[in-house]
Formats: sequence, structure tokens, C-alpha cells
Amino acid sequence: MKLYKKSRFRFIWLRKKRNYLAFLIFKQVHSNFFITLVDKKFRVITCITSGNSKVGDSIRQKCSPYAMEKICLNLYQFLKLYRIRALNIYLHTRPIGAFFLLMQQLFIRRIRVLWIHEQIHVPHNGIRPRNIRRK
Repeated sequence: MKLYKKSRFRFIWLRKKRNYLAFLIFKQVHSNFFITLVDKKFRVITCITSGNSKVGDSIRQKCSPYAMEKICLNLYQFLKLYRIRALNIYLHTRPIGAFFLLMQQLFIRRIRVLWIHEQIHVPHNGIRPRNIRRK
């Protein structure tokens, strides 16, 4: 009888010890959003873009808030599948409106954000970034 209780308590202890944490890498290229979900050992779980979320083909559709909402829906399916309840976020761009929309969607779905780390790549010799293309 005692062995049964010990093994039962050990099982409960292992269940509580499990950590539901992942990292989310947010990057925006001029016509697309890239959101990569990785686990604690930085193995890629999924990479979701506005292109593979079937938003549309034009640049205007891919950069719209509707595209971010579709990306968040696809992301939430993976968060639910892997039982992820807390995220650490790496930002590879300046905080923009789409990022705040992502944060709002995570808050609605009760996903905790533990910290946000900005990794903006700045050229060391003062090179200007490319200009926006004119039509």
C-alpha cells in the first residue's frame, strides 16, 4: 500500500514540475510578418507567416491587422496543442502596431508574457536602411 502512494505522489510531483514555457520570435520584413515558436532548447515548433496563413497575395493584405489576427489564430492552435501557457518574446523589429495586436490577442487567450527582449540590428558604420519603394 505504501508503494502505491509513493508512486502516486511521484506522478503528481512530476506533473507539477513540468514547465509550459516557450519562446516567440517576432520579425517583420517590409511585406511579411514572421512569427517563430521555439521550445526551451530553441528547437523550432512552427514558423507562421502572413503568406502561409492564406491572407492574400498583395503586400497591403499581408501587412494588414487582419493578417495579424489570422496569424494569431494559427499560433493559438500550436500553443493549445503543446500546452504552452507562458511566452518569452524576442523582437527583431521596432515595436509596431502588429506587435501590439499580437500582445492583445495573447492577453485575450490568457497566455502570459514573462519578458520581452528587443534585438534590433543596428549597422555599426551608420549605413542607412533602404527606402520605401515608390509606385
